[in-house]
Amino acid sequence: MNSVQPQIASTIAYYTSAKQMWDFLKQTYSNDKNMSKILQVEEELLNLQQGDQSLAQYFASLKFISERLKA
Repeated sequence: MNSVQPQIASTIAYYTSAKQMWDFLKQTYSNDKNMSKILQVEEELLNLQQGDQSLAQYFASLKFISERLKA
């Protein structure tokens, strides 16, 4: 587990075999299902904060990020 980034290591720490870990990583980060893109967009949405933006600007930011899932 020393060869993966800490945030990724925490997602595979609970698997009991290397095969389970590799299967999860393959499913999550392979281009077949585009899961890496989905996880990246999900992280952006979770980290998005309104801050000093108006409600309209914040909503536009949310919409822009979520539209990337359709692309």
